[in-house]
Amino acid sequence: MAGGRWRELGRQARRAQDPVHPGARRADHVYILAHGSKLGRAPFHAWATLKEGWTLVTDASAPAEQVRAFEARGVRVEVAGSG
Repeated sequence: MAGGRWRELGRQARRAQDPVHPGARRADHVYILAHGSKLGRAPFHAWATLKEGWTLVTDASAPAEQVRAFEARGVRVEVAGSG
């Protein structure tokens, strides 16, 4: 996906009351891939709020407290390379 499209997704999410892309609302399951170093840190913004039942796929650099916070909200977290 071209960089311009990602920026537009971010703009749409920031304008929306419920910042979830329409495609994600229609999906049976949503997977979000994010490098662990970006979780819970500014200036990285999200194009969508992770919802209960979604899956976050990240790497071992994800801070344990961030992983626990996502799990506590019902987000399934898969750490790549962890077995």
